[in-house]
Amino acid sequence: MRFFVYANLFVSLCAAGLAAATFAWANQSPDPAILVFVFCATLAVYCLDRVIGSNEDQISQTDRLRWIANHQDVLKVVAGFGLIGLAASAFFLPTDRLFGLGIMAVVTGLYSMPILPQHKRLKDVPGLKIFFIAGVWAFATVWLPLGELNWAWLASRAAFICAITIPFDLRDVARDAASGIKTIPHIIGMPASKGLSVLLLVVAFLLGTGRIEVTVVHAVSIAYAAVVVLSTNENRADFFYAVIVEGAMLVYAILMIATA
Repeated sequence: MRFFVYANLFVSLCAAGLAAATFAWANQSPDPAILVFVFCATLAVYCLDRVIGSNEDQISQTDRLRWIANHQDVLKVVAGFGLIGLAASAFFLPTDRLFGLGIMAVVTGLYSMPILPQHKRLKDVPGLKIFFIAGVWAFATVWLPLGELNWAWLASRAAFICAITIPFDLRDVARDAASGIKTIPHIIGMPASKGLSVLLLVVAFLLGTGRIEVTVVHAVSIAYAAVVVLSTNENRADFFYAVIVEGAMLVYAILMIATA
């Protein structure tokens, strides 16, 4: 179970699930190449981020961080498989997606690299981390399946991802402070961060309504995510965040696909 979760297989499944849910949302048949690409891209990026940020991860020794620190070679191998799957599936993607994907790949790669003065990374910029993540996830799980910029759906997905990312910033508040990273909880405090998360979930719901079954799926998914967000605290176990919080994406995806 630790391998499945800490080696980023679960979050990659969630990402592919969201892409599949977008196809269902649009009443389209899923493109297997796109689903494989999203899964493998998420797997590669998250594993490489854990490898590149391994020194940072040793600042706070939780069960998750100990596993990451002790399994760097495993993460490199998994990242390699992700890169192979990403490259192979890219050959089967619609050609009109390739340019946008190239831009996203460059931006995503730069996110964890020390390209700013004093060896800072884009993720170290105060408040940027959560919006960067939300934008990339919305782009990968809405634009890539649809091939068009449906701004309401993109904003709905971005708001949803923002909302369920805030609990991770709440979890990492001490580690981020030690690393010099200023996230939303450092800027506005923990209670206000939870309030912002719930507000974003409301925005995601309002922008994502449509057919009655879609509205019901959004309502149930948003309610689940809201309960999870409000249950967040620094003392929660790593699996609460890695499975219960990230699982909000899978809950949404399963419900959307089941009602399509």
